[in-house]
Amino acid sequence: MSIKEVIFYKYLIFNDLATVFLTFNLCKLVLMKLSIVIITLTLLSCGKDDPNPSGYEYPKGITVMDKTSINDCTLAECSEERIVRLIAKDVKGVIHLDTIQNKYGVGYLHSFDAYIDFYFCDIPSEFQVDGLDVKFDGKLLDACGYYQPVWPIEEIYILKIDKIQKL
Repeated sequence: MSIKEVIFYKYLIFNDLATVFLTFNLCKLVLMKLSIVIITLTLLSCGKDDPNPSGYEYPKGITVMDKTSINDCTLAECSEERIVRLIAKDVKGVIHLDTIQNKYGVGYLHSFDAYIDFYFCDIPSEFQVDGLDVKFDGKLLDACGYYQPVWPIEEIYILKIDKIQKL
């Protein structure tokens, strides 16, 4: 093997090692920059208003009170003895007439496949309008014994209104 060939082969080996080293450093640089972007986006999203800090799956203004106690399902529909599961304060919604239950209520989609319904105990006649935008306060009672979910991904509560207004 001549000196030229040895130098040529050393050059090739060095060149290959340099390429590997540069490729590794390039990958490291890309991963570092990607990490910086992800961290920046995460930090920018922090501090944004959470739609409902007391319960992400419920509309804004709903506070979870008691989701675990066992309710007496033989109680009257709007009985004061029913367990208060949620409290509503300044909750916005659209009134609808549920033709299956034949009751007025307010419903919310709370995930791509889950639904929550609040059926009114007593609703003044001027609010018995399908599609009416309202804001309300009240207690959401356990609905066992009166309403059964059509689907297992549906939650149903009885809404005892404290205050309601048209929007």
